[in-house]
Amino acid sequence: MRRLVLALGAVSILACGDSSGPEFSSAVGTWNLVTVNGSALPFTLEFSQAYRLEILSDVFVASENGTYTESTTLRETDAGTATTTSEQSNGTWTQTNGTVTVTESGGTETSTATISGNTITLTQGQGFVAVYHRQ
Repeated sequence: MRRLVLALGAVSILACGDSSGPEFSSAVGTWNLVTVNGSALPFTLEFSQAYRLEILSDVFVASENGTYTESTTLRETDAGTATTTSEQSNGTWTQTNGTVTVTESGGTETSTATISGNTITLTQGQGFVAVYHRQ
């Protein structure tokens, strides 16, 4: 599950293009997760009556040098006991036109997303769609 949460957050795009073609927004800056599957945060995944995981927030900071940092706040409820934790991740990202590829440090898997103006959208193979807005 942690890989899913980190992948949802691992999204950004760097400006690219020239005056003869479409221009793509720069992802350098801070991005906040606003929806997952069309639902505003907190987003809840219920695995059983006794266990659920909520994504409370996710902030993705893309740097000009092609690296990123991400902070995710989660709340796990197990048998009625809730625990809130913060997770940090980092890695690298690259862009080709309106598509970004993000790789978490130490990871071999990548995630891809698209950008439109001040919105970045990540669609995961597991059927999750995460939308980030520029801060």
